Order: sequence, then C-alpha cells, then structure tokens
Amino acid sequence: QQYFRQTAEVYLADTSAQENSSAQFEYARALNLRTSTFSRIGFPQARPLPREVRGKRESPPAPRQDATKSPDPTLRRARAAFAATARQVHRDSKTLNREAIQLLGTLVEAHPKRVDFAIELTHAYREQARIARLELDSSTAHEANRAALELLDRLLRENPDSPYFRFVFADTVTSMPVGAGRRNGLALSRAIRIAGALVREYPSMPDYLALKAKALLARGDNDSSADAVRILEQLVDDYPAMAQYRLLLASGLQRLSNIDFESQRIDSAKERLEQAVSVLEADIEADQRPAMLNLYIERLKQKLQAIQQ
Repeated sequence: QQYFRQTAEVYLADTSAQENSSAQFEYARALNLRTSTFSRIGFPQARPLPREVRGKRESPPAPRQDATKSPDPTLRRARAAFAATARQVHRDSKTLNREAIQLLGTLVEAHPKRVDFAIELTHAYREQARIARLELDSSTAHEANRAALELLDRLLRENPDSPYFRFVFADTVTSMPVGAGRRNGLALSRAIRIAGALVREYPSMPDYLALKAKALLARGDNDSSADAVRILEQLVDDYPAMAQYRLLLASGLQRLSNIDFESQRIDSAKERLEQAVSVLEADIEADQRPAMLNLYIERLKQKLQAIQQ
C-alpha cells in the first residue's frame, strides 16, 4: 500500500513522468500490485448461483452450525461494516485494474519488444479474470484469460526455453474456469506437457510440482485428480506453511468427493470432504484466516452436512 501510494503520488504529480514509458510502467506495476492486494482481501459474500438457476435448487442449503437466531447488535454492525468495506475494496480493485490494462496495453502496442511490459499486462488480464469470476461474469473472465494467453503464446514462441514463460502460460491455462469455450482443450494438453517437462527439468522446485498437480486437477478425471492429490499431500507435508498448497489439496479432495458422490460412494465422498476441511483448518485459528478461506471452509462444511442428510 505504501509503495502504491508513493509511486502514484510521484507519477500523478509529474506531467513529464506521465509521458515517460519507464515511469508509466512503474505506475502500472504499482496499480497491478494494489489490485492484486485488493482482490485477495476477499469478496465477503459467498458466491451466488447464476440468476438463471436460482430457485431451482432441489433442497435448501444446510443451516450454519454456528448461526444464532438473534446475533449481538454490535457483531451484526461489525459484519455489515466489514461487508460494506469489502464491497468498496472490490469496486476499487476493478477501477485500478481497468487503468492498469489501459496503460499497459498502450505501452505494449508502442513497445512490442519489451517483454516486461507484456508480462505485466498478462498479470493485469489475469487479475481482471479473477475479479470477473467473483462476480460470476464468465464472459469477461473468458476474454481476459484469452487476451493473457495470446500474449503468453507470443512470448513462448519468442522464448521457447524460458522456464518462467512456460510456467506462467501453464498456470494461466489451468486457472481458467472449466466449461465449453472457457478452457481450450489443446491449450490444456499443452499446459500439462509443460508442467511435466518443468518437473523433470527442475525436480526440486515445489512450485513446478504444484503446477503439475494443478494441471492434473484441470483434466478432471478420477485418476488424474487422485495423482494430483498424492502430489499435493506430499507438498503440504514438506511445506506446511504454504497456504496455496493447502488450498490446492482441498480443491483436489473436493473434486474426488464430487466424483465419489456421482458414483454413489457416499461414505468416501464424506471422508474426502472431512479431509479437505481438516487440511484448511490445520494450524490456523479461525480469526487469523483470510475471510475468503473461512467462507470456503464454511461452504465445504455445508456441503458435508447436505451429504450427511
């Protein structure tokens, strides 16, 4: 926040800096960093169902175990204040993200050989996709991911041996939502090959192992998901403080639970969800977790309760 404020103050106060590509780039980087920080603070509400399927749920959601009929007024006001603040943070993140994309797009067009400009623009597009997914705006998320992949594909063609570009390309593909028109099958196959090659070339790099697991989860079948969970269980054992590995593991366990449930293996489905909750709650007190993590845990518990009923 301090870096963003200082950079913005200098840039916006100096009209000559606003015509300098290096100064523009530093300001755009600051915008990206601030937007990224905003988007990770969390959207306070559990994501709603798409409008067209609301009201078609077969059964109501399981009640929250810790909900009270008459919450304390002070607590209720605090929750409302937090929700209002988080919504404003979300709106601010969208504004900063749009400004970053506009500025970086102009820089990339004017300086097509500047790799750092192009990479920063891909980060901005990925943040745009992340923000859009929180709003269930699949069209904007798809277009942002497509724009990022086009840039990364060009960078990969120009730098085919770069581990960094290969990693970012594969990570972008595997971060895209599942669904027709949202994740190209050829791009996913390429991402899986890239992830496997990076692990073979750099076997001691845990992030490459996590990327391989993420790519296997993106494939979606039972065997691939089980392989991903085995990789992630080892990563969580080796690096217990790395929250992103725990989140990926919980996601993998949830995927296996869904597969078990669809195959009528109800006991196994419940066990997978219990494992997922345990992974996320381990060694972290509830009041020290990010808001979005607590919401994810709550949704898993609600799903577990629904299965148990």
